[in-house]
Amino acid sequence: MAKPSRISFALLPIFIAGSVLINASQFGLLFVVAPLIAAIVIPWTAGLLFGLNPLGDAGGVLPTVLTTRLTGIQFITGLTIPGRVIGLSATVVLTLATGVVSPYSLIERGGLLLLGITVVFLSVRLAPLVGLWFPRFSAISVGQRRTVVPPSITAVVVHSLVTLGLAIPAATALLAPAGVRTALRLLVSGLVPVFLTQLAAAGMPVASGIALFQSFGATIGSIPTQWIQLVGLGGRS
Repeated sequence: MAKPSRISFALLPIFIAGSVLINASQFGLLFVVAPLIAAIVIPWTAGLLFGLNPLGDAGGVLPTVLTTRLTGIQFITGLTIPGRVIGLSATVVLTLATGVVSPYSLIERGGLLLLGITVVFLSVRLAPLVGLWFPRFSAISVGQRRTVVPPSITAVVVHSLVTLGLAIPAATALLAPAGVRTALRLLVSGLVPVFLTQLAAAGMPVASGIALFQSFGATIGSIPTQWIQLVGLGGRS
């Protein structure tokens, strides 16, 4: 369980989310952004707060932990309990509450809720695994003569890249499938053929691939947006 001083150190995502919400409100987009914060940032934070530095958090009792009969699965499962309970509760409540006042359709709200639940389990299960690979044992001062052992910067970065790298594209596919389809079509039928053209000019035998990717791009442009939404939701796990 995260200590109060540890929690105050790890609340940077909440401060970031608050800043995003303030800026969104200035442009009249508060109710558009709020459900995304609830479905993505809250689950991400749950992983950062709990279990991201299991070996460092154990401190002086680490030898006892390592010599018990607990299996690795039991140890990791125990570390995920606080994140699952608190993170899941907060995500469900906030996603439902913000979804009611959002401009999203009922299907989109349901998709965001499913996304948030999935990201909670991804975030809290990934955290101890990353923390075991990149532990930190050195303490830092947080004022008033108190010290904490925060997760390593590498653990925070890896956890964030994986969690947000899966959650953000899934949310984008759910809420803006037409935009995703257009971006993919431009990439496949535009940028890739340009790159292949440059390789062909340099003597590489890739000329036949140019027409192939242009054909793929046309096919992508005809994909129903509902399919992209399903892919986004299906790929979230």
